[in-house]
Amino acid sequence: MFSDVLYFLLNILFSLFGIALIIRAWMYAIRLHPFNPYSQAVLRATNWLVGPLRNIVKPSNRLDWPTLLACWLTALVYLLLTWVLLTGQLPSAEGLTRSLVAAVITVAKWAFNIVLWVTLI
Repeated sequence: MFSDVLYFLLNILFSLFGIALIIRAWMYAIRLHPFNPYSQAVLRATNWLVGPLRNIVKPSNRLDWPTLLACWLTALVYLLLTWVLLTGQLPSAEGLTRSLVAAVITVAKWAFNIVLWVTLI
């Protein structure tokens, strides 16, 4: 019972943060004005993770690689925490390599959720 509640909270928090990172990458791609109040909210919520990554990986002309990397890392941490929560142990080396690919699929799922929300509004 407690693990179900913890899984629910973990799912909500990481999904919202991952979606915020995808929105940040989209804002960079379309060159949305950074002083927009909605832009400010997304930038402030995600800057603690993207800022240090920006020192390591530089963004290109239209793609914000540090933000996409942060989104992938968020999905990876989410999958690993979910694995530990549901099984009670760390994944094996084979499970870890599968998690690297599953993180990409999780990011795609978050992006698909954004598309659904936008079309429903």
